[in-house]
This record gives sequence, C-alpha cells and structure tokens, in this order.
Amino acid sequence: MESRHNGLTVPLLVRQKALAQGAAGQQWLRDLPMLLDDLASEWDLTLGDVLAGGSESCVLAATTGAGDAVVLKVALPANTGFEREVATLAAANGVSYPRLLARDEDRRAIVLDRLGPALRTLGFSIAQQQTIICRTLREAWRMPADLRLSSGAEKAASLQEFIAATWVELGRPCPRRIVDRALRHAEARRCAYDPDSAVLAHGDPHSSNVLRDPSVHTRFRLIDPDGLYCEPAYDVGVLMRDWSEALLAAADPVRLGREWCVRLSQLSTVDAQAIWEWGYTERVSTGLFCLQFGAVDMGTDMLRIADAWAGV
Repeated sequence: MESRHNGLTVPLLVRQKALAQGAAGQQWLRDLPMLLDDLASEWDLTLGDVLAGGSESCVLAATTGAGDAVVLKVALPANTGFEREVATLAAANGVSYPRLLARDEDRRAIVLDRLGPALRTLGFSIAQQQTIICRTLREAWRMPADLRLSSGAEKAASLQEFIAATWVELGRPCPRRIVDRALRHAEARRCAYDPDSAVLAHGDPHSSNVLRDPSVHTRFRLIDPDGLYCEPAYDVGVLMRDWSEALLAAADPVRLGREWCVRLSQLSTVDAQAIWEWGYTERVSTGLFCLQFGAVDMGTDMLRIADAWAGV
C-alpha cells in the first residue's frame, strides 16, 4: 500500500517511519519533492518510479544523462545506518555490491547501479537461495583497515540488551527459556570475537537484499548493508531466521533447522555452531522486534520456531 504526499508517491512504511520521527520527519516529507528535483538536476538524472520494498529511505529508479540505469536513494533523517551503508559500499567498490556512483552525505543521498529483481522473487528453492547467498557473501567479505564500524562483540552485546529489555517491555510474550538461550548464545559470540579474523560483513543478507546482476544473470549483488566487522558466521546466521513458513510446515523443524545449518556451514566454510548461535539469537531478537512494531503473526512464528530449537 502506498500514500500520496505533495504529489510524490511515498511508500507507506517510509512515510509512517518519517511521521514517527516527529517534526524532523514531517519536514523531510515536505522537502522531499524539491530535494529530489535538486539532486536530479545536480547529478543529471531523469527520475522514474518510486521503488517499493524499502523502509528507511525513499528510492527511485533513474536514468543518467548517458542512459545508464541507476537508483537514487534518499535516507530518512534518523536512519542511523546511512553512514555505515555508504562506508560499506565505498569500501566494496562494486565487488558483490552495486557501485556507489555519487553521494551527498549532508543531504543523505546516494546514486547506485540499478540491479535486477530480488532473489526471493525468482522461484528458486530454499537450497538454491542459500547457495547463491553464501557464494555472494564469500565474494563480498572484506576488511579494509580504515573504516570505523561496530564490531561483532558490540553487535552481540546490543542483541543481548535488546532481547532482555524488549521481552520485559512486551510483557514476557514467550517462555523465559527462549530468551535465556538467546542470551547465552549471544554471550558466546561476544566472547568469541576476534578482530584478526573479522570481515566486513553485510549484516542483513536475507533473500530480499540479494538482487540479480542485470549484466550477468548468474551473478547476484547485495544491497542495503548494515556494515560491521564481525566473524563471517554472523552473516550466515542471519539466514537461519528466514523461511519460517518452511520450518513451520516441516514434520521436524529442529531436524530441518540443523540440516540448513550444516548446509550453510559447508557452503560458506564457516563453523556450524557459530552459525547456529547467531541464527538462534537473530531469530529471537527479530521475533520480539516484529511483535514490538505490530507484525504479530510474523513475530509469533519466529518465536514458535525458537521454542522448538531451544533444546538444541
């Protein structure tokens, strides 16, 4: 569903998040049409349709003066991940990410190569999607020495804090054993952090953030990076919170989950136990987050699976 604002079609979720930011977000919505026109003029872009799927930025298809297909992306004023995204894209320099073609950090805007459809929409099996994502991640993991990004230890600590606080805030919506297991797993990953083996990780490589490269249909690229330095197992573990429908439909969701974990370990050459611990923690934190912003069915499904996995 979309909503009109000053003649510009702004995706509903983006508009809701802008309005939730109070006066700054409301002003951003008022200024957005003129800002887009100014950026298009400065960067010699012809703007097309607003693209669906984002929640922290307004993203439009565009064409350069030379006829190249690109996207123009303008972040919400309180999008705290914008700087990390720009740093990650610049460091990647087009390797497994779209090229960063222009940036205006004051106005929180960037221009990127336009990619094809998301992996999730292409009809691949879960096993095929896992293979493609792991292959893309292995190409993407880098560790430039000059970036200041959060670490895997800090990520684990932030997940611990969020899970503990949100579980109480929501009135303890799932058994305590689920939360306790997630906190123990997060602590294990916090203690395991080793800067010497960390990589520049994407941070959220689910199948909607993996897009086909239009120039080479067998290749895919990552979008919307969170950008952090951590063990590769974190990126792979994020995949363990996906495809809840298949897990809920399985006769034995524990067995299927462990099979996925082993397969992902083999595809990524990453330790299976580390993948499981990050995956479990991410599934619990995401389930609670879904409940927090009102996606009750999705959050409940996430936590049902976490409950089944709690004894592993």
